[in-house]
Amino acid sequence: MRTATALLLTLASALPAQKGLITHKTREALIKTNVSKPEAIEFGKKLDRYVELFDGFYKPFGLRRKNDNRIIVRLMATREEFERFWSRRHSGSAPAAFFSPSLNALVLYHDPTDPWLRQTLFHEASHQYLNRYSYETPVWFNEGLAEYFEGWWIPEAGDAETRPALFDLILVQNAMRDDAYLTPSQLAAMDRKTFQGFPENSGELHHYLHYATAWSFTYYCLEGGNEGDRAAWSQFLKDINDRGARAEFAPPGGWDAFEERWRKYVRSLKAERKDIDDYLLVASAYRDNGDIVKAVREYKALLKAHPEASDRVQYWLGYCYKRGGLYEPARRYLEKANEVDPEDARPAYLLARMSLGIDRRKGAEPSPEQAAEALAFAEEAVRRSPRPAYRAFVARCQAAAGNTKAAVKTLRAVIRKAPSEDRDHYENLLAEIRGKKRK
Repeated sequence: MRTATALLLTLASALPAQKGLITHKTREALIKTNVSKPEAIEFGKKLDRYVELFDGFYKPFGLRRKNDNRIIVRLMATREEFERFWSRRHSGSAPAAFFSPSLNALVLYHDPTDPWLRQTLFHEASHQYLNRYSYETPVWFNEGLAEYFEGWWIPEAGDAETRPALFDLILVQNAMRDDAYLTPSQLAAMDRKTFQGFPENSGELHHYLHYATAWSFTYYCLEGGNEGDRAAWSQFLKDINDRGARAEFAPPGGWDAFEERWRKYVRSLKAERKDIDDYLLVASAYRDNGDIVKAVREYKALLKAHPEASDRVQYWLGYCYKRGGLYEPARRYLEKANEVDPEDARPAYLLARMSLGIDRRKGAEPSPEQAAEALAFAEEAVRRSPRPAYRAFVARCQAAAGNTKAAVKTLRAVIRKAPSEDRDHYENLLAEIRGKKRK
């Protein structure tokens, strides 16, 4: 899911000062984060590398640069903190990253082992980079270009490899097979409101099909081998640079001929998983789009094709089964994940939540045994990663186990060190626990 990034108008030079955060500046980025300084430095190097790739892509088009804005990021240490930040401002499940107008920054969490998060960051950073050339890029074109970048394979050094965005390719090919697809002309006719409202108004079409079609439009024009269509795409980009929202795409021979060439090319592509990361990317895309069944199927296909990837899959299978409400298989996979990496706090944290039962829609109050088990898992998560989100959950477990005094003490310590944006959440939790005490 991509939200709000295409609406970006201008970028500030800094993020608001916040307690518990550090600021790391690089040549191309400004990062406000609660990860360690070495982690922030490595993350900053990645962003600078991305800008080098964007520079190389845009240079042949000879565009007129309008500003030299930095890429601004709010990087959270854990997915739990990120999801809570998202839930305070939006409904539904959290994406991998999004743009926050209130912070004027990309917001995401830190997990260098997750290729989906890496590619999503490349996607989102491309939006901020494009603002160096235009503030009025049509949203469908902006997102199509970002999805195009998302498919790239990016080594630590050297040239990137242009690959299809596999999830988008699968989605468009399936839509074509079922004769339930968007055409490029329909896409190009979408204004910002229509594009952003597509998920709610898509009817029988897949709610992400507008993004996938935008990808296919860009990928075909740039990689399809038709010089006339590539030239038309290049001219459109130049017109956007010069004229902004007044630019119009002019397909050679008209839309009907263009769309016939586009369909033929997209159907000819193979949605081939070349390596472990490709499986993970497709599975993660299904997961973030709420298709848990297909996500699980893709993770299991990865295990069959690459048994050596087992350690990378256990947590996500557990996560998906939990999200789907299937707690028994979720527990099996999360317990395996908990054994695999003694430094990964995520499996223990999810096991604690499951034992406490707080995510069940009609869950009963936990028994003393369940509360004790939840507390043990929560404390294990804190031993592995003493982040505020995990410490605060220890307090919830302490309260559930009947030790309100310890819960209040734990939360007070969390509040003292928490970033200002999280303090209200922890204060509310403290009030909730104290309220239980007064009953």
